[in-house]
Amino acid sequence: MLRLTLAQMRRSAGRLTAAGLAIVVGTAFVAATLLAGALIRDTTYAAVTATLADADVVVHRTDEAPLTTEDVAAIAALDSVGAADGVASLYGQVRAGGRQDAAVLTPAASTPGLDPFTLVAGRTPAIGEVALTEAAAARLDVGIGAPVRVEVDRFDEGSGTWVTGSTDLTLSGVLADPPAISGSASAVVVARTTLEDWLRARDHAGPTSYDSVLVAAAPGAAPAAVAQEVASVMPGGVVRTALEEAELKTLELTGDSDTLTNLVLGFAAVAMVVAGLVIANTFQVLVAQRTRFLALLRCVGATKAQVHGSVLLEALVLGVLAGVVGVVAGLALGQGALWFLGRADLGLDLAPTITLTPAVVVVPVLTGAGVTVLAALAPARAATRVRPLAALRPVDAPAARRAWGRFKPDRARGNI
Repeated sequence: MLRLTLAQMRRSAGRLTAAGLAIVVGTAFVAATLLAGALIRDTTYAAVTATLADADVVVHRTDEAPLTTEDVAAIAALDSVGAADGVASLYGQVRAGGRQDAAVLTPAASTPGLDPFTLVAGRTPAIGEVALTEAAAARLDVGIGAPVRVEVDRFDEGSGTWVTGSTDLTLSGVLADPPAISGSASAVVVARTTLEDWLRARDHAGPTSYDSVLVAAAPGAAPAAVAQEVASVMPGGVVRTALEEAELKTLELTGDSDTLTNLVLGFAAVAMVVAGLVIANTFQVLVAQRTRFLALLRCVGATKAQVHGSVLLEALVLGVLAGVVGVVAGLALGQGALWFLGRADLGLDLAPTITLTPAVVVVPVLTGAGVTVLAALAPARAATRVRPLAALRPVDAPAARRAWGRFKPDRARGNI
C-alpha cells in the first residue's frame, strides 16, 4: 500500500502541491512566531544578566527592612562572600558647555566583577570625578578631562525646603551604553562616597539606603549556599541567586511579549484552520476521482482499513513535507528580520543569527501533519465506502470537443 500511495501522490502532484501551500504558509507563520518569542526572551535575559555583572546573589530591600551601609558591611564580612556592593539610583542632571542632560546617578563598583558597565575610554571615577555613557557624552559634547557639573535636589534643613545642589566634577571615563530594555543611556557613575553623601542629603541626613546589594561569592562557594548564608544575616530582605533574579526579571519584562506571541499564534491557528478546509476539499475531490481505482483495490483484496490507512498516509506525508518546507520558510523569514533589526540600531544587543530550539522545529511540523491528517479523516471514511462493484461500472464516454467555435466529433476515438 505504501508504494501505491506514493504512486498516487505523484499522479496527483498538482492538486496536492496547491493544498500543501496552505500548510506551508501556516507552519511558516507558527515557526516565525515562535522564533520571535524566543528572540525576545533571549534578548531580555541577556540584558537583565548584564545589569547583574558577575554577581552570584542579589539582595533587595523591603519597606520594613531598608538596606543600609551596615547591612552591606555585614554581608561582605561573611566567609562565603568575596565582595558586596550596594546599588542605588539618584535622579539629577548634568551640565557642560551650556548643554544639559538628564542623569541617573549610580555609584562606582568596588570590584570589576560587580561593575555592570563597560568602560570604553578613560578610567573608573574616583572622588571628584564622573563617568558618562557614550550617548550622554555625545549629547554634552565632552571628552576625557572636561569639567561636568552634576545637579541633584537635596533637602535644606535650614529653610525646610528642597533646593538644587550642584557639584563640579571632572570626566574621567566614558561607558558603553547599556541595553535600552534594562538601563538608561544617561547613566552617570560617580565615586561611592560622593553618591552616599547625596543620598543622605536626599533622605534628610538619615542613614544611606540602598535599593539592592550585589554579592559576589568567594572562590569555591556555591551561589545557593551563599544565598542561604546571606539570608541568615538579612532576615527582612529578599535574597535570590543571580539566576533566580534574572529569570524573574525576564518574566516580568516579557509578560506583554508573551501575550503578543500568543495572540499572533491565534492568527496562525486561524490560518491552519483555513488550510485544513482546503485540504479536506482537496482530498474529497481526489477520492471522488479515484473511485474506480479504489474499487479495483477492493476487488484484489484490499480491506477497508487498508484503504482508510492509505488516504491518511497520503495526508501524513503531505503534512510532514509541507511542514518541513514551512519551517525552512519561517526560519528564513526570521533570519531576514533579525538582519534588518540588527541594522536598525535599536539599542539592543541582538544575536547575529537565529537560535534554533526543538519547539521551533518540531511544533510547526507536528502542527502541519496533525491538521492535514485531521482534515483527511472525512475523505478517508468516504474512501472506505467505495464498493468493489464500482470497478465494473462502464467508463464514461469522453465529451465532445469544440474547436474554433464549431462542434467537431472525436473521430480518433470513434465518436460520431
